[in-house]
Amino acid sequence: MIQSRRISALLRIQPGEERLIGSLVSLYFVLALSYVFVQSMAFGLFITEYGPDFLPYSYLTLAVFATLVAFFYLKLSERLPFPRLVSLNLVFLASGSFLIWSGLRSPLSHYFAFLLPLWFQVLLNLGNLAIWPLAGRLLDIQQGKRLFGLVGAGMWLANIIGGLLVPLIVSRIGTVNLLLLAVVSILAALFLLRRLLRKFQEPATSYPEPSNRGIQKTDRWAGNSYILLIFGYTFIWWVSFYFVDNIFYNRLAAQYPDADQLTAFMGAFLSIMGIIAFITTTFLTSRIIARFGLRTGLLTMPLLVTLGTGLLALAGSLAAPALFIFGLSVSVKLINVALGFSLSQSANVIVYQSLSERIRSRIQTTAEGIVQPIAIGSAGLFLLGLTTLLGFGYIGLSYVFLALGVVWLTSILFLSRGYVPALLHTITRRRLGESRTALSDPAMLSILRAHLDDPQPAAVLYSIARLEEIDPQLLVDALPRLLSHPSAQVRRLAYTRIEQLSLQDALEALLLQMDVESDPQARQAAYLTASYRIAARYPQVQLLTWFPRKDYASSGTYSDRFGVYCGLRDLRGERKRAYYAFAGGNHLTMSAPSSVRRGATLLLRGRLTSERMGPIAAKSLTVIARRPGGSWVVVADARTRSDGSYAVTVRPRGSATWLVRWTGVVSSQTEWVPVTTR
Repeated sequence: MIQSRRISALLRIQPGEERLIGSLVSLYFVLALSYVFVQSMAFGLFITEYGPDFLPYSYLTLAVFATLVAFFYLKLSERLPFPRLVSLNLVFLASGSFLIWSGLRSPLSHYFAFLLPLWFQVLLNLGNLAIWPLAGRLLDIQQGKRLFGLVGAGMWLANIIGGLLVPLIVSRIGTVNLLLLAVVSILAALFLLRRLLRKFQEPATSYPEPSNRGIQKTDRWAGNSYILLIFGYTFIWWVSFYFVDNIFYNRLAAQYPDADQLTAFMGAFLSIMGIIAFITTTFLTSRIIARFGLRTGLLTMPLLVTLGTGLLALAGSLAAPALFIFGLSVSVKLINVALGFSLSQSANVIVYQSLSERIRSRIQTTAEGIVQPIAIGSAGLFLLGLTTLLGFGYIGLSYVFLALGVVWLTSILFLSRGYVPALLHTITRRRLGESRTALSDPAMLSILRAHLDDPQPAAVLYSIARLEEIDPQLLVDALPRLLSHPSAQVRRLAYTRIEQLSLQDALEALLLQMDVESDPQARQAAYLTASYRIAARYPQVQLLTWFPRKDYASSGTYSDRFGVYCGLRDLRGERKRAYYAFAGGNHLTMSAPSSVRRGATLLLRGRLTSERMGPIAAKSLTVIARRPGGSWVVVADARTRSDGSYAVTVRPRGSATWLVRWTGVVSSQTEWVPVTTR
């Protein structure tokens, strides 16, 4: 049990999330095995039947057909509920794989072999459309920050394990029958999907789609040049990707003319690629981006690929040994895929995070659903002209790629230069998303720090909220200077944070500000904060604040049995009781079950105590909850007993994060409680 908890802590899995994350990773792992089986045999059989020179024709077909499939899928998504849509998706993939397997065993096998690269891309695209929207529905924003990378690791584990098994499987059942194993994997994924949906899927009404109505023109066209840079970068990335692809398969076909040998090599290749990508995704990506920024994250893979291709062109021109040239082509392909779908992909997510939420999804869909297929088709036409009309081999294509590489790197420089202005445009309107990767970028931190001095309170308040989440120390250093901000709202928040963080070093700035504070509420907050900081520093002051005044009614009795107060008033003008001076010593706990069945009640219990007064009785507590993607709402009230304990029963409408608070004083820790069907 202890070991299990340590592993969960290492992977940043919180209590109650284990079953959901295990189900998602298992689903992606099983489905991704079909990717491995199809990719291992698809290109081997295609090259055996047609040769690498026919790959551009496949790219052209892929560009047209993949776009049509995506178009019809989007139309179906408008008509079908999500659970039915993703189930139908996997049924289609299993049926299509079985149909192609049957065709490969028929007299028409030559023609069906041409469809294999196309079918692999369709399988990859539709499979990911089943996994990631599902994960986005089952995990809220905060969970996604911690766990999306872990879910993605399922695919790379499938590459590692499946890739190691492919050579053994091919030696037993042959290359074509890998497609049959892919069918089995997809059907197994369908079973896991249905089971997962029954256990965890929220009702459709819990996830309303954002409306596009009322979008201002400034939102629609904001950062237009930046959007064009995104499209240009996407285009050149995928043209370059398929150039490297073509060079790799050219050398692969020369090295392994036999289909079974080529397929066995592809299995081992995918396994090595999975290991590199898994290590990069798990240990390096976030650190590289956090330490060196977006530009480095975007440049690393293209720069290494361009240098490797240049070395390949030089080695080919100097008639280097064939095995050495083959090794170079394999290395370039490994870098292109393993780093491209880990480091570069994570950096690419940050590129979109700088856009307003209202246009972000449309821009990303356009880039990946329209620009990407156009780029693949353009790569096919370009390669067709170079190989068929001009007779270029891998050496000529490598030299052409060097020019592409220069364009690719230049587009990244322009894109990364436009990132900060686009991010600045978004943050001033408080529409930035919640991606931790984006927020941790050095450029983002620089902007947040700069906006702490913004005269507009909205920008300052947003920056405070984000810095509290990603780098509290930056906020601690800035709080004293926020005491002199022109906005009273900002100053009041600064006073509150100084008290919550117990910043003794800010006491001098507090005392100076009290003499010039003009806003009554802010002056009250400054006075209270300074009082508490002095009380915390000097024990005798703590003693004196406990003997101020008692609130007597005209009858001579207490009008309030808790009548001791400290002579101050809160922001509503009500008398502030003396024990509020010791709010920092109050503790409120809450325990909740790891999950609850749909329709059942949820029991929340805990205790309210004070370091100086012990159990606190007869206090009104508020129970609040937040559904995935929603905001906090009040669900119920509770009252503490004589021993400070409380217990409240609620009936949750779905999976949610729960919290109990003594308003204005202390809050409990949050607890995520998923609602299951069993």
